[in-house]
Amino acid sequence: MLAVLFDLGGVLIEWDPRRLYRAHFDDEADLERFLAEVCTPAWNHGIDLGLPLREAVAERQAAFPEHAGLIALYDSGWPTMLGEAILGWFDRVIISGDVGLAKPDPAIFSLALAACGLEARETVFIDDAPANVAVARELGLDAILFQGPDRLREALSARGLVSPRTR
Repeated sequence: MLAVLFDLGGVLIEWDPRRLYRAHFDDEADLERFLAEVCTPAWNHGIDLGLPLREAVAERQAAFPEHAGLIALYDSGWPTMLGEAILGWFDRVIISGDVGLAKPDPAIFSLALAACGLEARETVFIDDAPANVAVARELGLDAILFQGPDRLREALSARGLVSPRTR
């Protein structure tokens, strides 16, 4: 029997800070600069590793006081960054920030397998980040790089987990 572990943001639901911040910038280049220099992916990764969101926001506001109001939105407006939530469908949800671990750290894979009672060789892992897929494969999981729903369906169908799409 195979089990499937999914990455959430970017695979099952859309997670994009642009959904929140686009309404606050008149110029797309200014928005991209803000996300590259202020509310960066590396900063968000720190939150994934367990830095409390309010503490992370306060630290960023101290570093970039001219953007304090926009940074505050990361806390108050985070649901806007998400697409439709589907968490109720799953037996178990592991949130990086709750456990203080984030991919591609092998420890989060070990934790997820143990928490769900799974064996790596019997688990398919799906993620949109090549580095995460590579680590999962190194740990013995059957890992799929998410490149869109049609390609995922093909990959899962090849493993006998979903029926092939009929036209």
